[in-house]
Parts: sequence; structure tokens; C-alpha cells
Amino acid sequence: ALAVYEESRRGALGAESVDHYGYMVSPADLRAAEALMQTCPDPKNGRCTCPAHHKLGSRDAGGRWNGLTGFTLGRRFALEWSR
Repeated sequence: ALAVYEESRRGALGAESVDHYGYMVSPADLRAAEALMQTCPDPKNGRCTCPAHHKLGSRDAGGRWNGLTGFTLGRRFALEWSR
């Protein structure tokens, strides 16, 4: 599965929205995602311009994140964080 953490600070009041979810994916897509992420020279740098950050951080014309385009996504499920 691929896990997603998505934040949004849209709207007039700058309201913050956080969403945690995952998608079931094939083993091949999981390996492809892992390989892509491993190519990044600076994974913790949100301003990194490497191909991995470019692909996984892409947005559509409306500004909505679509970084998993190209992967075959299965069932979506919620993630719960425990402390």
C-alpha cells in the first residue's frame, strides 16, 4: 500500500485541513514508488527539484495534488495515527 499525508491551507481564513489515507497497489507499483523515492538526493527537503519530488508533488490545473497519477490505485482506506 501507499500512504498519503495531505495538508491544505486553502480558503479565505487559511483553515488547515489534514488528511491521512492509503491506497492498495500492486507489488510492481509499490516497487516503482519505492525506487522513485530512493532517487531523491534530499528527501526531507520540500523544495527539492529532483524528478521524484517533481512527480510525487505534482498538481493538476486546479492546484489539487495528483502525485500518484500513473500508479494503478486500488481501494482507498483511512489511516489512524497512534501516539
